[in-house]
Amino acid sequence: MHHPLTFFPYILIFAAFARSAHPMSLRDKRRYIIHLLYDIPAYILVITFKLLNNPLNSLYSQITTYCYLGCLPTHADVETLNNIGIKYVVNMCAEYYGPRKTYAKYNIKQLRLPTIDCTLPSLQSIEKAIKFMNEAYINNEKIFVHCKAGMGRSATIVLCNLVANEKMSTDDA
Repeated sequence: MHHPLTFFPYILIFAAFARSAHPMSLRDKRRYIIHLLYDIPAYILVITFKLLNNPLNSLYSQITTYCYLGCLPTHADVETLNNIGIKYVVNMCAEYYGPRKTYAKYNIKQLRLPTIDCTLPSLQSIEKAIKFMNEAYINNEKIFVHCKAGMGRSATIVLCNLVANEKMSTDDA
């Protein structure tokens, strides 16, 4: 359990920002603070692990013949994705747009479904992802699904895909 004083700097920053005269709604201010205090440091950590070749932070894991799950790719990772045959990418990050120009260079389609970290994708996002992934299956193309770390939002989409497009039971998925 964290000591209550651990959260003091965060509470202080939020209180100062929430009381400011900035025209943002309180909800948007909260999201902005979370982005500053959580998303940016987490993103820096992911990139640092990539630069250090940390084995706990591999780019992808192959789930099925056509479906791969992983962490956010950088511009340098797109060539690797292309080399394994990825032509469709589902990006679940609200905090990261993805290397769009590099995807275009390799003719990789990206579907971005911005979902805040540590939250579940909406039903609408799941339906869009399943439809997009089904298009890849019809075209016999490989799909890469990612969020920041490849463990929460993206894993949820992959599980839904296994049931919807791979026709697995929920127990097998």
